Amino acid sequence: MKTTEYPREERVFKDMGFIEVYLSFNPYFHQAKRQNFGILYNLDEAYMPASSKGFGMHPHRDMEVVSLLLEGSVHHRDNGGDEGVIHAKSVQLISAGTGILHEEYNFSKELPFRGLQLFLRPKEKGIQPKYQKRELSPEDYEGKLVELLSPDGRNRSLKIANDSFLSYGILNEESETKYSINLPANGVFIKVIKGEIEIEGIHLREKDEIGIEDIETLTIKCIQKSEIMVFEVPMN
Repeated sequence: MKTTEYPREERVFKDMGFIEVYLSFNPYFHQAKRQNFGILYNLDEAYMPASSKGFGMHPHRDMEVVSLLLEGSVHHRDNGGDEGVIHAKSVQLISAGTGILHEEYNFSKELPFRGLQLFLRPKEKGIQPKYQKRELSPEDYEGKLVELLSPDGRNRSLKIANDSFLSYGILNEESETKYSINLPANGVFIKVIKGEIEIEGIHLREKDEIGIEDIETLTIKCIQKSEIMVFEVPMN
């Protein structure tokens, strides 16, 4: 088993006025371990105040863009004709492929928005662009992990254009949850959104992250009630 710890203090903070972000990964970071984890090459936790103008129309190409909405609501519109509001406890997936233009802004005039955004490399370039979303109910994620993304779209998950699997859950205090790796060549990246956990003897605080490679199953022990993301991604 190989582990790489990503303490919360090492994240890079940026305040752009209309949005604040804590960056965990970016290809341009000087610290090598912060440039990527396998095909995951961007991860940020974003906070957008009420009525924020958000991001205007902008392009993406040959990337998988994943948004996990934690609090608030966001309005999405793209040049493929997809438009609407997505709310807290939802996942959004843009397979940019040959190219897509989209914009997002905080839909609420009273409440802030908070969420995670992740960029991953697709298995193949030049695919047809596609937009997908899924809103969750508490019974989906309370006390367990729910699979949000998979390569084949199984169990109501969104179909991602690579061999990644994303799970999310709010796990109970003093509980233990087992996670089995789907593909042997994949690594597992875990983020503690809220709470405090222990994984294979390693203690993780709120906002801490860890990457694990060369393992078949792992045990997540919750020291307190914890909201977590488990992202299994190809390492090459």
